[in-house]
Amino acid sequence: MTQSGHLFFPYEFWTGQIPTYAACFVVIFAGTPATAFKMSSLADLPEIVGFFSYSRDDDEAFQGTLSALRDGIQRELAAQLGRSKRTFRLWQDQAAIAPGKFWETEIKKAVGESIFFIPIVTPRAVNSKYCKFEFESFLAREKTLGRDDLVFPILYIPVAVLEDESKWRNDVVLSTIGARQYVDWRPLRHLDVQTTTVREKVEGFCRQIVEALNQPWMSPEERRMEEIKARQQAEKEQKARRLQAEAKRRAEEEEGRKEAEEEARWRTEEKRKQAESKALEAEAQCEPPSAQPSPQLPGPRSSTPERQLEHVSSEQPKAATVSLPWRIIAGSAITLGVIAIATVWRFGPPVTPQLAPPVTSEPTSPVTPQLAPPVAPQPAPPVTSEPTPSVTPQPAPPVAPQSAPRVTPEPTPPVTPLDASAMYSQGESSYRTQNYAKALEWYEKAAAEDNADAMFKLGLLYHNGQGVAQNNAKAIEWYEKAADKGNTDAMVNLGMHYANGLGVARNYAKAREWYEKAAAKDNAIAMVNLAVLYHNGQGVARNYAKARELLNRAADKGNSNAKGLLKQLPFR
Repeated sequence: MTQSGHLFFPYEFWTGQIPTYAACFVVIFAGTPATAFKMSSLADLPEIVGFFSYSRDDDEAFQGTLSALRDGIQRELAAQLGRSKRTFRLWQDQAAIAPGKFWETEIKKAVGESIFFIPIVTPRAVNSKYCKFEFESFLAREKTLGRDDLVFPILYIPVAVLEDESKWRNDVVLSTIGARQYVDWRPLRHLDVQTTTVREKVEGFCRQIVEALNQPWMSPEERRMEEIKARQQAEKEQKARRLQAEAKRRAEEEEGRKEAEEEARWRTEEKRKQAESKALEAEAQCEPPSAQPSPQLPGPRSSTPERQLEHVSSEQPKAATVSLPWRIIAGSAITLGVIAIATVWRFGPPVTPQLAPPVTSEPTSPVTPQLAPPVAPQPAPPVTSEPTPSVTPQPAPPVAPQSAPRVTPEPTPPVTPLDASAMYSQGESSYRTQNYAKALEWYEKAAAEDNADAMFKLGLLYHNGQGVAQNNAKAIEWYEKAADKGNTDAMVNLGMHYANGLGVARNYAKAREWYEKAAAKDNAIAMVNLAVLYHNGQGVARNYAKARELLNRAADKGNSNAKGLLKQLPFR
């Protein structure tokens, strides 16, 4: 059975249990224990160990040429690494493995301490189970070191199986030799190691090893600590994201709760206003004709602007037709009563009842002047709606007859640009009663007369789909018209559309521009929305100080959302 020979450069450091003398050595060379394990490369280790794997039969057959090659490599590496025999040793199995030692245990120990591996590739070595065991052990060791460039094969004698990739691809050892760059020593194996040609070849070969050992490297302990640090950092970041998400969720819930409360208060107020409006209308309809006009009922100029046009066009003619007869009757009755008193006082018996009634709906015969000769006749004031008899006697001074006031039906005033606010008020009245189609009609009329508030309300109707099909593009169009005329609420809603991508592509920078315009006109809602953009870094560089400043300004104006956000948002 063919045995394998192995030269190896020494023991200690990489078993994971560092001997006492090795630990002391680290302190001496590294300076302090705190930096003992912090290596920049494998070449910086206190003691360097390599493994030289070969077939002992090959060494004996060629009269120790492989051992001589090992000696030459040892000398050259020690020189290039600047090492002494104490920090860079070569180990040969005949001398290193004492009699009675278990061979496999010693090989595992040696391989486990090595940081590079030089296999001598020959047909005997490829077929040797011992060489294969050494090779596979070091591949595991190389993986532990976190490297894949620490095997340096030397092709010493041609191996036929390496010429056919299909044969060596599935073999662990052969595939490693075939895949990695090896040094072809076949032309040199018959030359003496001390010749210049061989020594120059050894020099170049050792230079490759030294370059690999000087590559930046991190020890297993350092890698483990870095992994722990990276894992802790990832956990910390994950926790921070979780806390941030939780804070955002609570803020959104609080904002939603406040919005719901605000919506509920608004609806309650709207219902109260509607109930009051209905009660006033019912009271006006139930009042008797003889009663004096109620202060709540508008005359030709209503005290409630939002209902002015409605009452001018429908209720005023009705008031004229109702009040005309009873006022004429009252005035005529008083006049005749005065005449009768004067007649009794001057001439005796009163006038007989053959005279026509004082006031009828048809023309009556005039009162004769004999009833009161001393009193010169004076005609009564004309009433345009129907003729009345002229009353010749003048009543006594204590009881002055009161003629009916001139009441004529007023036509609906023509719509002019001056009535735009009245049209808007009509729209507001319809909106409060949820008659959105009628509100749309009035708002459009007012907007046609350049009423900015009406333009804003049209945008709101299109945005909410009230009285018209929902249309964000149309809403933006009306908001822009209102904003051009200085309406700050329209500016805020334009910012909202751009920030949420409603009807337009999402554009935080554009949203910020509209919020800034509204905030410049002291709109508190715009200040809050602009503060949110600064806090989140949306459309503008993140600036917590600016966000807090805007929220304070809005809070000073009584905005409750601003006060809540000042308590909830993290300002780092």
